Amino acid sequence: MAGSTPVYGFPYPTGTDRVMDGDNAIAALAQAIEDRLAVWPPVRMQAGTSPAFPSINGGTGQSLAMTFAVGRFTQTPMITLAGVSNGHMAASLGTGASATGCTLRIYNPTGTVISSPYCMFSAVQMSEASGPGLTRELLEGEAQYLATCHTDGCDNAGEPIPIVWAELDGPIVVGCGVCGQPIEDVTA
Repeated sequence: MAGSTPVYGFPYPTGTDRVMDGDNAIAALAQAIEDRLAVWPPVRMQAGTSPAFPSINGGTGQSLAMTFAVGRFTQTPMITLAGVSNGHMAASLGTGASATGCTLRIYNPTGTVISSPYCMFSAVQMSEASGPGLTRELLEGEAQYLATCHTDGCDNAGEPIPIVWAELDGPIVVGCGVCGQPIEDVTA
């Protein structure tokens, strides 16, 4: 009887399987891999650097609209950025981020000019077809809870979402990643 791997369920022949059925065992493994790849976490990502901003005088800032590759994202990705320059500067994400681009902002809080500043960025979207990630046993001091958002209009409203919380983090505090509101309905 064929065995299967514990995490992804890939089939493999065992010692009692007939050698003449090897082609079937390999075909089953190939199909299982193909099926798994169809739902593998299909991360959509773009990373890079912005064009250089013009020199920025002290106490001033500038914005730059940055586009993403056409068709790369189907929804607004999570965007992380860092500013790089020959001096101190602050970089932030402006308003209006979308599936097609975002606005990068930099500010020079110093009294001196910074030249050729730019931003390094990464944008990531985990699509709806992505997997739940690897599961694991709870570690000592951890407990699983269900957190349910009840904010009107929130896409997560009424949906119990499992979370893991470690005792060492203190009293449990949960925020909704969709609407940004605190969640008070938390059950063990």
